[in-house]
Amino acid sequence: MTDAVSAGLPVGVPAALSVVRLTPDDWEVHRDLRLEALATDPEAFGATYADNAAYDEATWRARLAAVTYWQVREAGMPLGMVGLWDPLSDGVADEAWVQGDAGEGADDERVPFVIGMFVRAAARGRGVGSALIDQAIAEAGERGCARLALDVHAGNTAARALYERHGFQVFADAVLSEDRRASGCELTMVRRLR
Repeated sequence: MTDAVSAGLPVGVPAALSVVRLTPDDWEVHRDLRLEALATDPEAFGATYADNAAYDEATWRARLAAVTYWQVREAGMPLGMVGLWDPLSDGVADEAWVQGDAGEGADDERVPFVIGMFVRAAARGRGVGSALIDQAIAEAGERGCARLALDVHAGNTAARALYERHGFQVFADAVLSEDRRASGCELTMVRRLR
C-alpha cells in the first residue's frame, strides 16, 4: 500500500490533499496519470505516449522500483506527479556535469534529477506543483545530495517560474548529450541543497 505523507504540503494547501509515495503496486494509477501527462503535454517530456502505452505491467513495476515517484491526491484522486531519478544509481554518467561549475570530483557527485513533473490542468494554481517539488527537494536532501537538477523547455514559462520559486537556477554551462537535445530538453536547472 502507498505511504501518505502530510509533510511537504506548502502553507495554504488544503488539508484534503496528500502526498503519496508510490510503490510498484501502484503501477496502474501511475501508468494512467503518466499516459494522461504524455497525451496532454507531449512537448514537455522526453518520452512519447506511444512508447509508454506499449509498456506491460512488469515494465511499469520496474520503473516504479527504479525511480522514486510521488503523487498529490485529493480524496484518492491523483492531481499531479513527480519523480526523482538518480543517474549514478543506474550507472549513467550524465554529460551535463562534466563541464561548467560542477567542480572537482563532479563525476562522482550524486546529482539526482526531477523527472516526469505533471499537474492536471484543473489542479494548477492550487499548490500541487509546489508540494511535489518540495517532496523531491526533501528526499534529495535526505539522501545527502548537494544539488538537484531538472530539465525544462525554455518556453515553458509556468514550469520555469515554479522551479525558480523553489530555488532552481538555469545551469548555463550544461553540455547536453545528443539524446537530451533530441528529446527537446532545452534547459537544465539546478538547485543547491547544501
